[in-house]
Amino acid sequence: LITCVILQTLLQRLMIFHSNRVSIRIRNALVLVIYKRSLSLKSVLWQQMTTGQVINMIANDATKFEQTCLNLFYLFQGFLEIIVLFGLLSWFIGIV
Repeated sequence: LITCVILQTLLQRLMIFHSNRVSIRIRNALVLVIYKRSLSLKSVLWQQMTTGQVINMIANDATKFEQTCLNLFYLFQGFLEIIVLFGLLSWFIGIV
C-alpha cells in the first residue's frame, strides 16, 4: 500500500510538471499569435484601442488557455482512477 501511494505521488507530480510545461508553451504561442495579429491591424483600429486594452486581452485569453490545460490533467487522472478502481473491484469480487 505504501509503495502504491509513493508511486502515485511520483507519477502525479510528473504529470503535473508536464501539463505545466505544455500549458506554458500554449500560452506563449497564443501570445505570439495575438501579438502578430495585432501588428497587422490597420492604424484606424489602433487609434480605437489603448495599449492597456491589448495587454488585458492578451493576458486574459492566454491565462484561460493555460488554466484549461492545467485542469485537463485532473480530468485525465479521474478517468484513469475510475478504470483502475473498477478493474480492481471486479477482480476482488471475482467477476473477471
